[in-house]
Amino acid sequence: MKTIQQEWELFAKSVFGAEDVSKVQYTEMKKAFFAGATAMFAMVQETGDPSVTEDQGVAHLDALQDEAVAFMRSVIDARRN
Repeated sequence: MKTIQQEWELFAKSVFGAEDVSKVQYTEMKKAFFAGATAMFAMVQETGDPSVTEDQGVAHLDALQDEAVAFMRSVIDARRN
């Protein structure tokens, strides 16, 4: 299993490649990446709340996945156009 740092490094490599980016851009994007990971972790933890049924938790996780996939599709489609 990978750490958030390892995922960040893979993401940064795929986004920046060999492109030379400023330290500010790199740092701010890393902050946003880790903030997103932290937010996702908090949302996933919500599914473990005793007030959340298993069905509700599964539906919540499915909705999060659908939202992420839809966003990535829109990014890919925007790159194609």
